[in-house]
Amino acid sequence: MNDVAGWQRLVGDRCRVVGRGYLGHDPIDDQGASWLPIEPGSWAAGRRTVECVVARFRADHTVASVGSLKG
Repeated sequence: MNDVAGWQRLVGDRCRVVGRGYLGHDPIDDQGASWLPIEPGSWAAGRRTVECVVARFRADHTVASVGSLKG
């Protein structure tokens, strides 16, 4: 399950909705909602749960931050 575009089609919109719900507002500035892919070995072992995350992003990479993004 390494098809990033396929995963995006399956879970991208839902993770954005969940992220907005968590934040209480649309993501601002460099905030965004995304998902963590299921690694092939985990998929083969039966994992089927996708984790949505809210984080700060720069050039499609997460950026370390301190404190809550809800503020």
